[in-house]
Amino acid sequence: MKNLLLAVILSLGISTYAQQNQERQKKSPEERTEKQIENLTKDLALNQKQIGQVKQLLFDQEKKREELKASFKARRTEGAKPTVEERAEMKKIIQENQNTLKSSMKTILTADQYVKWEQKLEERKEKMMERMGDRRKNKGAVPEKMEEK
Repeated sequence: MKNLLLAVILSLGISTYAQQNQERQKKSPEERTEKQIENLTKDLALNQKQIGQVKQLLFDQEKKREELKASFKARRTEGAKPTVEERAEMKKIIQENQNTLKSSMKTILTADQYVKWEQKLEERKEKMMERMGDRRKNKGAVPEKMEEK
């Protein structure tokens, strides 16, 4: 009886977690843009004109990102791995998109807002690198309990 109850609770927890994960992944470019605008407005105190300009810019960037993601995914489903040249081209496209975003944001935001925005980008980048580093460390790691035996 206890095992059955434990199994039911465990399966409910797993299914709830899976549903939350699916919801997070299914956000449309519009929804992601709205979330970014909310955060930027709160962090940078954007005025109405800036909100409109940034919203359009971020939406365009999201659309480009979706198209790029779809083309990468199409190649992956074909079973063909990208060549070194193709990877370099992908990186170049991503870098160009980032540079375009930065230059456009520089024209829209005030100097102080732009500095704050860049700081936020750096913080996000550091957090991402930290998480990636943790994953790499843990990928081949042996649990502590096993090391003692």
